[in-house]
Amino acid sequence: MPQHPSQQPHILVADDERSIRLMLETGLTLNGFRVTAVRTGREALEAASSGQFDAVLSDIYMPDGGGLELVESLRAIDAEIPIVLMTAQGSLEVAVEAVTRGASDFIGKRPEVAKRFAAAWGKAVDFINKSPDEARKYLAKNTFTPDNVVDMVSMLGYVMAGDMTQKQIGDLQKLADFGHSIGVVPEKLDVTKVLQKF
Repeated sequence: MPQHPSQQPHILVADDERSIRLMLETGLTLNGFRVTAVRTGREALEAASSGQFDAVLSDIYMPDGGGLELVESLRAIDAEIPIVLMTAQGSLEVAVEAVTRGASDFIGKRPEVAKRFAAAWGKAVDFINKSPDEARKYLAKNTFTPDNVVDMVSMLGYVMAGDMTQKQIGDLQKLADFGHSIGVVPEKLDVTKVLQKF
């Protein structure tokens, strides 16, 4: 059942992949939504039974059962709530079945987009690391960075996840732990589980 119009819309996110949950939770929160994120279909049903949500965004494949069964169970709780299923391995047949069972929509996670982005970012990282002066010229030409500031901008050393040393991974873990200790990172995070290598 929808929240009162003056409140932030409340979205239930269900996905067994922590990185996907965090990405969705962050993106939705930054866009004005309240988010409850869970790992399993069972947790999604428990949350839906005990709380009020304006929409559900769920992975279609989870260890304790699929999103297709979840749709039917959620429909028994709330016949009108929008339910969007998502998957990285979707097909037209699965999309049709999802909508037939009561899903409002079906979207793909599109892993090929992440791979293309990682490849493009890898080229940019390589360019910055090999040619910091050229990178500064690009910065001056293609951004609003004032000319008198461009030469002072530090061209940081970037590294792709697949090229990180154990020390760099350890430093990233320390940063994540610090973020968790001050409340910026909502849950304790093992960075080795969320680093994506393409």
